Amino acid sequence: MLITIDRLEGNFAICEMEDGKLLNLPKDFLPPGTREGSKLRIELDLDAEEKDRDRIKSKMNNLFKG
Repeated sequence: MLITIDRLEGNFAICEMEDGKLLNLPKDFLPPGTREGSKLRIELDLDAEEKDRDRIKSKMNNLFKG
């Protein structure tokens, strides 16, 4: 999903999504250097999700082994 920073207001960025809907995001969520007109891509990272799941499963297994 591609979003465009429409404007900055206070502690929020008003973002326009591809379908034209507006989304308010706290500025703290944005990468440094983000400004009006910046384009941000939001996407799922399924590989990272799977790695986290495996890491947590391994920790749980080690915790309950001993």
